Amino acid sequence: MKITNSADKLINGTKSASPNESVGSAAIASVGKTDRDSMKLEASTKVSLSPLANQMAHGPDESFDAAKVESIRNAIADGSYKINPEAIADKLISNALELLSPRQT
Repeated sequence: MKITNSADKLINGTKSASPNESVGSAAIASVGKTDRDSMKLEASTKVSLSPLANQMAHGPDESFDAAKVESIRNAIADGSYKINPEAIADKLISNALELLSPRQT
């Protein structure tokens, strides 16, 4: 039993799409060269990156302080790193409020 695509009958009835071709490419193949030349594709979607995405796209942030990271790592390792739970709670609440507030555009 041969399975045919009913869409290729709608495309001028000239060429059937091969298994590796989409029906769209069969439709383009059936269009004459002058018709293809007159078809112009226009971009209908514009994409813009957020400031954070732009920053990430342009490489690593130069504000990284390897010495500070190493000192914190050493303080954690020797048990002298002090955790401020109030500051952590304040930041969590602040971030939650920011996420729940309506965005202004």
